[in-house]
Parts: sequence; structure tokens; C-alpha cells
Amino acid sequence: MLLKQPKKIEVNYNKKIYQAELIGTDPSTDLAVLKINEANLPAITFGSSRNVQVGEWVIAVGNPFSLSSTVTAGIVSAKGRRIGILEDRFPIESFIQTDAAINPGNSGGALVNKSGELVGINTAILSRTGSYTGYAFAIPVDIARKVVDDLVKYGVVQRAFFGGNVIDYNYENARKYDLPTNVAAFNGVLLESITRDGPADKAGLKPGDVITHVNNTEVNSRSAFEEELSYRYPGDKVTFTYQRNGKTATTSVTLVNKVGNTELLRRKIFSSATIGAQLEATDYGVRVFKITGGYFKELGVPENYTIISINRVRVNDPQEVIDFFEKYKGRVYMYGMNSSREILPYNFILR
Repeated sequence: MLLKQPKKIEVNYNKKIYQAELIGTDPSTDLAVLKINEANLPAITFGSSRNVQVGEWVIAVGNPFSLSSTVTAGIVSAKGRRIGILEDRFPIESFIQTDAAINPGNSGGALVNKSGELVGINTAILSRTGSYTGYAFAIPVDIARKVVDDLVKYGVVQRAFFGGNVIDYNYENARKYDLPTNVAAFNGVLLESITRDGPADKAGLKPGDVITHVNNTEVNSRSAFEEELSYRYPGDKVTFTYQRNGKTATTSVTLVNKVGNTELLRRKIFSSATIGAQLEATDYGVRVFKITGGYFKELGVPENYTIISINRVRVNDPQEVIDFFEKYKGRVYMYGMNSSREILPYNFILR
């Protein structure tokens, strides 16, 4: 279900077609929020993905191969799967694995438990043929709920960072980092690196520490650790329990946002009549959307085009892009990518 943002989004429900407004997207989890103008629509009951058990029966709903409203049944095969399909800078992968048949067209559909409660959102399959072969994955509903709430309230998802990087704690990684390998069990995650003067550093953590708990929750894989942080907000204080030199200790870590402070981030949208569009900063450059006229309409720039550089200079500030197009005269080389992440350069002259 890798997010692609077409010029027009339609929602087909109960034999009606609605024009939908894109409220926001989150590449870190491959989710989007859409809005349609309709009242008194039914809503699914939310369950809890934390309570889902391996071996539990689940049902996958979707529209595979253009077949409307199909359901397939299976069991939860595993939790906390990380399969490396998200290409975002800060991907969060802690998928529910199921053997319920999921095919192209099921993405975005519901994964429900036997009580009819939503526990996941179907997103991917592992297959050499492109069709179902027994391995299907869903985004846990507890993660999806926070993403949706944040996009509606703030326009962006609030990510919380601890100022470090963890990897799975196992025999190979323990040997690689000169840690004891004759332990009874490899419980926890290995702190591989920390950011100087970041939250983890200030809390006294060091590379080589083995983090076993976030607050009172055990974390035994990188995906489990990242899932626990995905529920938090910048400014939250969490307690890490860790092991160092055979001793157990705890420390309090104040989480920060991606720019390193504890403030909640809000979506900032810039408008330009000259460009004829709205702009916003992203992790990769400046995204352009709602193109109505101006230079970008003339150039044929697609919706949700991300400008990476102009005249070989990286851009990340929408106001700088606006100022450039309002003041610059001469040849322009604009380098960027469309919503499918395909590189799409433009070479033109501003007069």
C-alpha cells in the first residue's frame, strides 16, 4: 500500500462515489487520512492490536483483483514483523503477520478479530509471484489510531525520538560488539549508537547497553522498541531499564521531536500566486500541491511533486522556493520527484 497521491481521489461506498480530500499522509507507516462530505456513516469498532495473540483467528477485508468486498480468514502467524518495505527516513515497521489471503487490492482494508473489531490495516504481502503465498502483513491498529489522530489534529504525525539507534540483541550482534555471548537469553535490544548531547546521552546511556524495558513493557526486538516509542510524543518522559556489565539499572529519558526539541510540530503551509500552488517542507525537500496556475501549471508539474534542489542547491524551506521564483531571471534546473518517487527534472527559463 505504498502511498501514491493522485490528482483526484474518490471513495466508493454503498454504490456511491464521493470526492475525497487528502487530510494528510504518513510515509513512516504508509497511512493516509481522507475526508468525504457525508453524515451518519457507520464506523468500525476499534480493538487493540496489543491484545492480539499469535494463533488468534482474524478476517481480512478488501477488494482484491477488483472484486468488491471480499473476506478471507486465517490466523495471526506473528507480531512485530519488520520486512523492510517502507522507504521513509524514519520507518515504523511492527507488522501483524497473518496467513489470511491478502492480494493486490486488499491494501487499506480491515483486519478484524472474531468479534468484528479492527486490529490492523492490510498493507503488504511477501510473494515471488505478486499474489498471495501465505505471508501477509497488517499495520497494528494502535499505531494507526495515533497516526490518524495526529494527522487530524496537527496535520503531521508527532514522532518521538530518544537520540540513539537500536538493533536486535542476538548472538551475532553481541559478538560483533564484544559483549558476552554465554548469556542465558538474549532479552532486550542493543543500543548501537547515540547522538552526542541527545536525550539518551544526557540520560547516561552508552553504546553497548542492552535496553530491556520501556517503562514497564518488555522490548525484545527493534520493531517492538520502535512501536513503543511510536505511541509517545515529544516531551514525554519514559523510563528505560537496561543492562551494562552484568548489572541492571534504570534511567529517565525525555523524548524529543525530529529537530531535537520537545515542542509539538504543526503543519505549515505556504501559498504562492506566482508558482500557483501551496508548498510545505518535508524530510526530502519542499512538496508542492494544490496546483491551480502560475509557473507550475505551465510547466506541467504534477500534484505532490517534491522539489529536492534548484540550480543544484538543496532546498528545504518553502519560503526560499517562493522567493526564488518571484525574483530570479534566467535558466533554471529544478530537480525533484513525483508522488511515486520517480525522479522528474525540469529545465526552463524564467523571464
